[in-house]
Amino acid sequence: MYCAEVRDLIDGFLDGELDAETHARVKAHCDRCAACARDVETAQRIHVALRALPSFEAPEHVIAAAAA
Repeated sequence: MYCAEVRDLIDGFLDGELDAETHARVKAHCDRCAACARDVETAQRIHVALRALPSFEAPEHVIAAAAA
């Protein structure tokens, strides 16, 4: 697996959306490639930070305007 492929799969890897074989290939690549391992670690930190943000409910007039 190439670094470009891993970069395309990072979000799916972290979200558990990859099939077992692809997940294992990404993990094996990251075990050998420090750059991709750093990319996965950075993406993981971003995922955690985004989940920690408070949720926001848009006002009804904004929802209505977006739907129009």
